Amino acid sequence: MSDQEIQTLREINSELAEALKAVLRRDERNTCMHEDTHRGGVLWEICDQCGQKWADDEGGRPEWEDPKEWGQARAALTRHERYQSVNNNPLVQHAVDLVDALESETPEVIEMLRQTDAASRLVNALQDRRPARS
Repeated sequence: MSDQEIQTLREINSELAEALKAVLRRDERNTCMHEDTHRGGVLWEICDQCGQKWADDEGGRPEWEDPKEWGQARAALTRHERYQSVNNNPLVQHAVDLVDALESETPEVIEMLRQTDAASRLVNALQDRRPARS
């Protein structure tokens, strides 16, 4: 994969993350969580915001739980933000470029770096964060 293709994929990824944020915000804003209720006689609890009602003899108002899709969206956005913060860090990008240069020119240097524990962890971490190239 070329550098241009990688850049295009990063841009698409960022656009998708922004769209997901917008949809999540809109969905959270437009979903009634039934936080404000009042009693409607002896039997009913009624939501002040959307008017939905629950009978006490039928179990009453259920506890609110966020939809699982909200959790999935938040997890994906958190993962995206962590990836962005790493890839937008010039120091990390410089280290990735250094590892690329070392691998392409002298693979034995990578093996020498792996001889020390700290350098080995750095090299492995950088290689894990680097986009796959073909």
